[in-house]
Amino acid sequence: MAERGAEELVPVAATSSVTGQNSFEQLDRDGDGRISRKEAEAGTLPEIFLFMDRNHDGMISRQEFDYRPH
Repeated sequence: MAERGAEELVPVAATSSVTGQNSFEQLDRDGDGRISRKEAEAGTLPEIFLFMDRNHDGMISRQEFDYRPH
């Protein structure tokens, strides 16, 4: 079980990679500057969408995407 917990942390760190599979630009398919739930589900972000949507407006802004707790 400890291994599974470690694996669950990987997608969060991977989202910050500009060249990675989860770059903001790649997930924002319509180019509106926000990632919708539908766009997140098309990528590899659906499992952490609610966590990343900090203001619960149904979209992930660039600021929310880049947010890292202190």
